[in-house]
Amino acid sequence: MCFVATSRFINFYGQKGARLTNDQTIYGFQPTRTYLIKTLSFFLFYAPELHLRGTHGCSWLSLCSKTTQIGLESVYTDFVICQHRWVHFITRLQSDWTEFILYVSILSSSHCSVTYAIPPIGHCVAERQRGVLGHTKC
Repeated sequence: MCFVATSRFINFYGQKGARLTNDQTIYGFQPTRTYLIKTLSFFLFYAPELHLRGTHGCSWLSLCSKTTQIGLESVYTDFVICQHRWVHFITRLQSDWTEFILYVSILSSSHCSVTYAIPPIGHCVAERQRGVLGHTKC
C-alpha cells in the first residue's frame, strides 16, 4: 500500500497535469550537455553519449544485440528513477563490462607471452662487447 501511495504522490495522481507514462515529464526539464561534456565525449569517442542516450543498437564486440537499449537519460524522468529500467540498464552495463574484461585479459596475456618469449637484445650486445659470453644464450 505504501508503494502505491508513493507512486500516486510522485506522479500527481488525480491532478490536471498528472504523469501518464514513465517518459513523460511534468516540469518540462530537458537535460542539456555542457561544452566540457561535449568536448570530453569527443575525446572519448562518444562513449558517454552512447551510454546517456542508449542509442547504440549494435555494440562493436557483439555484432548485434537483440535487446532494447536503455540509456541513462531514459532511466529517470524529473529526477525520479524508474526501478525496472534501472535494473535493465545496470545488467546490460555489467554484461558489457564482462565482455570487455574478457577481451582485455586475452589480449594482455598474449602480449605478456610474446614479450617474455623474445630475449632482450641489449643484454647480449653488452656481454659480447665485454667478452663475457660464457653460458648465456644469445
